[in-house]
Amino acid sequence: MKLTLIITFLNALAFTSFAQQNNLSNWTWNIDYGLPQQYYNVNAIKAFDANTLYAASTRGTFTKTLDGGRTWKSIQVSDVVLFGIYFYDRNNGWASDYNGGLFHTTDAGETWENQFTGMNTFLYVGFTNADIAWVIGTDDDGGALLKTTNGGKTWVKQNLPDNRSSRLSRIQFIDANTGYILAASTPHSFYKTTDGGNTWTLLAAPNNQSGIFNIMQFLNPQVGFISDQFTGTIYKSTNGGQTWAKLPGIAALGTIQNMHFSTELIGYTSDDQGNIFKTTDGGNTWSKQNSTVPSGTINALSMINENVGFAGSLFHTIKTTNGGATWERIGNEFVNFNSVFSTETDVIAVGLEGGIMKKSAGVWTKQTSNTTQQLNDVKILNGKGWIAGNKGTLLQSNNNGTTWTAASSNTTQNLNALHFTSESKGWAVGDTGTILNTTNGGTNWSKMTSKTVKNLRQVFFANDTTGWAVGEAGTILRYKNLAWDTIKSGITTQLNGLFFLDTLTGYAVGASNRILKTTDGGSTWVAQTSPVAATVTLNAVHFTDAQNGWIVGTGGSVLKTIDGGLKWKKLNSFSFTLNDIHFSSAKKGWIAGTGFILNHTPSPYLEFEGIPASPALSFKYTDKMPSFKVNVLNEMVVSIPLTMV
Repeated sequence: MKLTLIITFLNALAFTSFAQQNNLSNWTWNIDYGLPQQYYNVNAIKAFDANTLYAASTRGTFTKTLDGGRTWKSIQVSDVVLFGIYFYDRNNGWASDYNGGLFHTTDAGETWENQFTGMNTFLYVGFTNADIAWVIGTDDDGGALLKTTNGGKTWVKQNLPDNRSSRLSRIQFIDANTGYILAASTPHSFYKTTDGGNTWTLLAAPNNQSGIFNIMQFLNPQVGFISDQFTGTIYKSTNGGQTWAKLPGIAALGTIQNMHFSTELIGYTSDDQGNIFKTTDGGNTWSKQNSTVPSGTINALSMINENVGFAGSLFHTIKTTNGGATWERIGNEFVNFNSVFSTETDVIAVGLEGGIMKKSAGVWTKQTSNTTQQLNDVKILNGKGWIAGNKGTLLQSNNNGTTWTAASSNTTQNLNALHFTSESKGWAVGDTGTILNTTNGGTNWSKMTSKTVKNLRQVFFANDTTGWAVGEAGTILRYKNLAWDTIKSGITTQLNGLFFLDTLTGYAVGASNRILKTTDGGSTWVAQTSPVAATVTLNAVHFTDAQNGWIVGTGGSVLKTIDGGLKWKKLNSFSFTLNDIHFSSAKKGWIAGTGFILNHTPSPYLEFEGIPASPALSFKYTDKMPSFKVNVLNEMVVSIPLTMV
């Protein structure tokens, strides 16, 4: 398809810049691997089967997996904490936040509509179908109940029989007619409807003045359970809430966070210490499960049946397929990815506890490292691979990172980085000035004299005879004439990242937002202006050509230059530390961070920008233009789909 574009100006104006891949605004970074909610506290989950799970997080994101937790997709819903998710089926549901926001989806969470309810605190939703639903929460008058009959387009306030202002804590509908509402604060209230919510009856709640009832589950119109969060007490009703009986054996649990009964006999609870408990006799006795969550509150439980279920906490989402006998972590198994390296076909990332993940043919798989040491750096060259890690760990691969074997490093120092100029020649650097080199592809390594005892964080070689290393206290070393020498950097803060375009031009980045550049092979270094605060630590730098470079660091900082470092601009940020960045080509980039791996998606637009204000424009094109954008505010941006050019 051919497109002709003509731009006419009233005055003799010229484009000051034309940016395609160079433009700073046409780059976005998306999560490619990992479980975002491992670091976004999971507040609610909804499981549909053993593979399909939806989750809500403290970062206002909705995440879902369709393959049992191997891969996840994240969608931003709110700017504040998402408190709950409530789905009638896989497509239709609501999400609520802590500020009284209510959001509705009809496409399985791909898009969300903000539905105003007038509430000012967190909401709970109950429904009988995709159109008829109820919301409980708090408004200016206290506890409030709203109803919709059109999928949330409009909400009408309903009256409860005693008009109490207590906080309403749970709502559940068993069928189109029977529903229940639980009030948290004392005196406790319990409401029931048998006519689809047209009228509500106040029933007697258990007489427990010291606790707060905030968990409720009914299995059918007659059998239900409610829980006191703070005393760990569970009550059961077998007559639709008319009377309640206290269950024994649960008081020692402490603070209950969740409760889920699969049947009248089989149920699960979780506490604020990462524990999951199970009963098989209707709550008379409870046994502790092996949850694999080391500590912290388990905020959500969702059981599909007696055997299959999920639980979510601050750092983990876990799954059982055998009725809670064992729980396995799903999604990203590593708290922190330290390094990532990409080729045209594959991506490899390494991190804590010997973790190695490889993406090939679009699929991420865990590789066997045979070590529990932290892995700090990975490199791939012509099908061969190398990894450096703590306590002298060195691994090598001869099949593009599919399998790994250990090599002897002859050191117990932490090895933080490595670099190879060919399949045979490479270098590794580490703590206390450790530098190793190999001439046989990593099978054997020899120690080199570094003339420093500082911890070295990164190494880079332009060729077999010229290289550099950086580390703590502003340390910069240069390898030339077969020896390492110290070069003055002019700073005393730690340097973490290093990249050279050739034997002359290079960049180093580190703590206190430091960006240094050299154009004389490292003899002198000039500080560059950083767009981030001095509290930010920059961890890695990578250039795709002489003009286009990237830096990542703490606070989710992503920096980009399109003019060889003369100016750096901060792009979209994430919530956690980014440790490494690597590009296999100008259009294929990857970032390793805390619990996830990002890849970039360049915009499908050409962008013209930097035009002076108030131009007169005329456009002529020969074919229908499917998308078009013009912004005039002291500059103009014209966007044309790349497929049209």
